[in-house]
Amino acid sequence: MGDFFQAFVKDTGKAIGKNLIKRHNTIIEFLKTLGIDENHLLEETEKIEHTISENTLQCFTNFIEFLKANKDVKKRLSEYISSKK
Repeated sequence: MGDFFQAFVKDTGKAIGKNLIKRHNTIIEFLKTLGIDENHLLEETEKIEHTISENTLQCFTNFIEFLKANKDVKKRLSEYISSKK
């Protein structure tokens, strides 16, 4: 294989890997925000990772960013979730 092809494949692989890690971390953060139990978090994340669309993933990201920008809402959501347990 040529050097160009190897570099292309390596760079493409890195980009795909970064995207998969970002996807995984977004889903974990979203599920944590919803109060998913730590004992089930990884299993649930893995299930979702294989079926979630890019559009839905972007909605998760938007929701997470909204909560980060609105700490009072995040706190109220956490309190509400805690009250339901």
